[in-house]
Amino acid sequence: MSAGTIQWFHSPSLTGGVRRGLVKALFLSVLACGSFPIPLLAQTQLPIRVAIDDTYPPYSFRSADGKLQGISVDQWREWERVTGRKVDLLGMAWNNALSEVLTGRVDVIDTIFETPQREKLFRFGPPYVSIVSSIFYNRKISGIAQLADLKGFRVAVKSGDADIDTLRAAGITHFATYPDYASIVQAAALGKENVFSMDRPPALYYLYKFGLSNLFKSSVHIPGGQFHRAVLKGNGHILDEVNAGFSKIPQSVYSEIELRWIGVEVPAFVDFRLLFTVGGIVATAILVLTGFIFLMKKRVAAATRELAKKISERDHNIAKTDAFIAALPDVFLTISREGRCLEFRTSQDGIVSVPLERFLGKRLSEINLPPDLVTNAMNATRTALDEKRLVVLEFDWKTGAGDRVFEGRIVPLDSDKAVLVARDITETKRREKLLRNSLREKDVLLREVHHRVKNNLQIISSLISLEKEHHASPVRSEPRTETQIRIQSMAKLHELLYGSTDLTLINPVEYIRSIVSMVPKFYGSRLTIEVRAEDDNLSMDVAMPLGLILTELLTNALKFAYPIDVEGSIFVGYSCMGETRQLEVRDMGTGLPHGFDVENSSSLGFTLIRSLTYQIHGKFSASETNSGTSSPGFRAVIAFPKGEDEVPLTQ
Repeated sequence: MSAGTIQWFHSPSLTGGVRRGLVKALFLSVLACGSFPIPLLAQTQLPIRVAIDDTYPPYSFRSADGKLQGISVDQWREWERVTGRKVDLLGMAWNNALSEVLTGRVDVIDTIFETPQREKLFRFGPPYVSIVSSIFYNRKISGIAQLADLKGFRVAVKSGDADIDTLRAAGITHFATYPDYASIVQAAALGKENVFSMDRPPALYYLYKFGLSNLFKSSVHIPGGQFHRAVLKGNGHILDEVNAGFSKIPQSVYSEIELRWIGVEVPAFVDFRLLFTVGGIVATAILVLTGFIFLMKKRVAAATRELAKKISERDHNIAKTDAFIAALPDVFLTISREGRCLEFRTSQDGIVSVPLERFLGKRLSEINLPPDLVTNAMNATRTALDEKRLVVLEFDWKTGAGDRVFEGRIVPLDSDKAVLVARDITETKRREKLLRNSLREKDVLLREVHHRVKNNLQIISSLISLEKEHHASPVRSEPRTETQIRIQSMAKLHELLYGSTDLTLINPVEYIRSIVSMVPKFYGSRLTIEVRAEDDNLSMDVAMPLGLILTELLTNALKFAYPIDVEGSIFVGYSCMGETRQLEVRDMGTGLPHGFDVENSSSLGFTLIRSLTYQIHGKFSASETNSGTSSPGFRAVIAFPKGEDEVPLTQ
């Protein structure tokens, strides 16, 4: 083999699979010739190419001069030593590493978690270390105790990270994607990101490296996974060679590598020399302190002056508090457990219509107050004192300006006294009443809009019906029928919203049943349709596409599932599974034509189904109901996430 040929053989333009094929062909050719030139075979043995994340300290990361280093790097160097085969270790962004191995440009990928999605593509070696992932967030943020609490937050993640699937399963959909962990922490340092998901070893490394350890905290851990080495399925012989090489490395070498990069804790020990030294210092200090006892009088005098200063400051603070109270438009009433008025203060002279002497030192029951106000105030006071918490009550009070509405807040001072802070909320209540009236008017207007939209859709449907009668050709009337069904499906939704108590949400049970009872009438079908649906709340943005999807699937089943005059049944189901919703339509009919591809069909029906499913962020899947029989049937499933706004409004 010439030098030029060898150089071409080792060029980067050839993938690892092509090189291995050439080596195998060369080996068989040599055997056929009856000779085995060992030097030539040694020249054709190629390095094994390994892709690894280069921002994952302490396992694989770059030094200040850009050199790849870490635990996994040293382990591969040891593998190269014990096997005698050269390793090209390629550090890169994680998403690029996945791309390189998937396209066959590298043989092995390291520091990869095993997940159900990746099991379809890769063959994994044994795990060699367990990793925990966490959610990190700015210390100013609170209230994050579980993954579901991240809804509404943008979460920074590494492209291709296994944590993304875990977060999506928890309903998190708002992500900011970065090429590597270092970029995420750098963005956090600049204030661009406040929440991010990251494996703990590199997270702690970069947070301390960039001086952010005191600015971020974490309370939610994600089940991370275990590091594996993996190859594409079909390359099992490479993985077997890799596993065999690592099994030859002694455990003591692995321990030495981990010790080199992780280190050990500094052991505690007793230094007797230091102990004796400290003892001598303490004894000397005692003698010195004895000599300074006479200075105590001066210190007592200084402390007395300091106490006098603090008393003056306290008096100043009391005066400032009095001024603060005087500036507030509230009533401050100190009340005992038995309901005795101990102190009454307010800046509003006309807020009471009786002299203050009527309040001070008297029980509430001894003042000319409504009995229900006295009872409520006493109960609220006892609750605040017994449970040591704030209690709020609302009451009417006759003032110099007439009858007013007050909101009272009672907070305990000690075990037997509480403070009632009352504020006039008459104007606030009046504005709330006006707002409720305004909302009621808008509710009526919105219902009228839904009613008129439904009527307009009915008119359009009637016009299409008249046009069908005018053009009696079945070929020309069938598309009009399908369009008429779709219009009626939308009209049903507006009709249900018009009669609903909540104009923002709709229960899919009633909507599904109305569509199921409407669609067969257009075809005169006698097929039995079974409906099993669970109660739920859907926004109009989800209910409308879902209704059109159900309409298309029912239309397809009524037209094609069973031959004419053949009895059959169709099943329609709607279920709620955690944060996921599922619509299912199935039959036991003739099934799809042979070779029909639902995913790539250009028919209007399936095109609409795919488009509407994408609109609600769902997934459309189709299969045979009873595979391998003369009536395979057809089953369609639409799975989609629950929307954040699909929560009933409180009345």
